[in-house]
Amino acid sequence: FNPSRPYEHPTVVQAQKELEQAELNLSYTVLKSPIAGYVNRRSVNPGNQVQVGQMLMAIRPLHEVWIDANFKENQIAHLRIGQPVDIFVDAYPGRVFHGRVAGFSPGTGAALSLLPPENATGNFVKVVQRLPVRIELTEPPPEDTPLFVGLSVVPEVNLKAPPTGPDAGKRLLSRAVAPRAAQ
Repeated sequence: FNPSRPYEHPTVVQAQKELEQAELNLSYTVLKSPIAGYVNRRSVNPGNQVQVGQMLMAIRPLHEVWIDANFKENQIAHLRIGQPVDIFVDAYPGRVFHGRVAGFSPGTGAALSLLPPENATGNFVKVVQRLPVRIELTEPPPEDTPLFVGLSVVPEVNLKAPPTGPDAGKRLLSRAVAPRAAQ
């Protein structure tokens, strides 16, 4: 051991290595989201130990907000991708959000549900089906009126305004898909 070089002493070297490892381990204790957003579901709390691959939480991005509106099948004849939509949210009376029709579901809510309705009696009653229509916001919601998952909205599509955007004017089916009989 050289007294003029105490940093070379084995005990000091070992302590330095342990300090470096402790600092590295400490850096692993802080998890940062790669996106800004709201925590929807959290399955851990500060101080809990976690495993690799364990789901910790679900985060909804701040600026990727959309609405899945269920339109009656007799309302979709004039809907086109890109049409402007005024959105009224029950949670914020008097506020209007703006969006555009972004797309259509390939089937009605009943047809795509886990348990589609069955008619064991053989009697058929015509029920108007609802088709999910995706509406994207054209501007992010203001910070004082965040849109949370599950809020009730009333969308009003402006059928007279020209559609905008890359897929403007497209209908329910793509031209690349051959028409088939409804099932």
